[in-house]
Amino acid sequence: MKKIISIITAAGVISAIGAATIMHSKANVKMEKTSFTVTSDRTRTPSAHCKNADGSGVGREYSTSDSFCICKSAKGNMSYLSYDGIPAYCIGRHNQNAPLSATEVIKYTDIPYDSEQYGAVFRIASAGASTGTTEYGLNENDLYYVTQCALRSYLYNLPLEYFAFFNPDGSYNESMTLEYRRLLNAVNEPSIPEFYTISTDDSLAYTEQIIIDNRPYLRYGPYSVYSPETEITNYTVKTDNNDNAHISVSEDIFSDSDYYEFNSNEAFYIFIDSAYQDEINVSVNSDIYRKKCEPVVFVSNNDTIQDIFQIKLTDTNEHLSCELKLQNRDNTGDVQLNKKFIADGTDIYDIALIEQPRFSIKSENGLYINGVQTSEKIIFDHFSEEPVLFSLNADSTLSVSGLPTGNYFICEVEGAEGYTAELPEILVNNTPELNTCEIINVSETTPVITTTEVTTTETTTETTTDTTTDTTTEITTSPNISTFTITESSFMTEITTPEETTVTTFSTTPETTVETTCTTTVSKSVSTTRITPSKPKLPSAPKTGESGYTIYVLIMSLSSSAVIALKTLKKI
Repeated sequence: MKKIISIITAAGVISAIGAATIMHSKANVKMEKTSFTVTSDRTRTPSAHCKNADGSGVGREYSTSDSFCICKSAKGNMSYLSYDGIPAYCIGRHNQNAPLSATEVIKYTDIPYDSEQYGAVFRIASAGASTGTTEYGLNENDLYYVTQCALRSYLYNLPLEYFAFFNPDGSYNESMTLEYRRLLNAVNEPSIPEFYTISTDDSLAYTEQIIIDNRPYLRYGPYSVYSPETEITNYTVKTDNNDNAHISVSEDIFSDSDYYEFNSNEAFYIFIDSAYQDEINVSVNSDIYRKKCEPVVFVSNNDTIQDIFQIKLTDTNEHLSCELKLQNRDNTGDVQLNKKFIADGTDIYDIALIEQPRFSIKSENGLYINGVQTSEKIIFDHFSEEPVLFSLNADSTLSVSGLPTGNYFICEVEGAEGYTAELPEILVNNTPELNTCEIINVSETTPVITTTEVTTTETTTETTTDTTTDTTTEITTSPNISTFTITESSFMTEITTPEETTVTTFSTTPETTVETTCTTTVSKSVSTTRITPSKPKLPSAPKTGESGYTIYVLIMSLSSSAVIALKTLKKI
């Protein structure tokens, strides 16, 4: 994930707040009046003397001797000054008196003590003898003398290359010369602040979503800690909300302790619960020990005595702290699934169908979402390794809020009876906005009819009357049930009749009546009528005495005999 500043081009805001480094142009030089109880030791001899860069004597403008900052009466020794046991340096009016020779050198400077120049004096003195530091291994006497020469050179506005140091035999002393120039170069360095500070470096920091113990977090970092003014050995980190923010030296695990201690070469990370949207304050603290420098100018009550400059050193234990502010932003979104049921091409609403389906929602890394489902939505809480099933709302939707951004698979695990999902699993990209998707279920019932089965029941009653013998014979046939199949291609025209139809047909013989009743049951929407055809026409029997009667009786007798013979054969 890309680095997020604000945060995020992905997800949170990062701001490091620390006390700013104060660049003192005037170094807050303290002024004090004094009657001077300055101790002067003129027995100390430096290893080399400050002269013109070519080795010649400096002349009467700066000294009664050939060496800078050494008067003739000192006979080549320097005046090592101290005030209350702390080294002091002559500044301001340069007054060298040689009472025995009546030779006097007076050099005035018009630099106010509250001016920027005295900030430079402070930097020179702090880089020299008063701090006890040197890069060239000078002893205490040589370092004090080089520092005094550097201070005077600056106050008199002499260039860096104006002086150099030479041994008593006239040879060039490189170490003292280089130290002198180093101190003068300190003028261009930042002022030493009164207070040190601590800061966090977020140049390598970025934000990434990470899951620990099935819970989603936004991880910020790494942050390194440093002090612009000094070195730190260790530091501690603490948050103001240990329930939702955690500190770690690792990229993938954190501690639940209230604070964590680091050494100076370790970076730290902050994990914030993805669901937490308020600001998190992270405090960074360190204790350092140092010698604190306090520049002081002592102004003499006697105009004939030079003022002195001194840096007081005190051992101090300073508590440094800074604060980091973090906040999750744009790292969660809302997902809404719209469920539709389609039957016969129509979108239907049926609460009985809506109550049946169950869904699971799985992240890209194979974990399932879990949360609290209300009547309106699911409030995301954590991930689960096993599927967690959710039901639809009454409006046929499934809504999830507070879900970490990313891709998710919504799966219909259980469907509605009689319906099939077109796509049982869909992919949705969850962004900080509302993200909607849709699953459509189509009815499994197909309304197409290809075959119709028809069952027909017939009941036939036949009555025959013989007027000659005045006997009536009633013949009743048992019901005849026939089953047949009608296909769509079997008919040219569909005939629709009431479910029960009575059809009466008459033969050509008035004395004989055949009455047929057909009851037809038709499935679906197809109905038909089956009509029993009439019997073949028979010639009318001649009456007694008419021509042809004898022949008719003979034929009927033969027919009866034939019928009896056939029945006998069947029995046999």
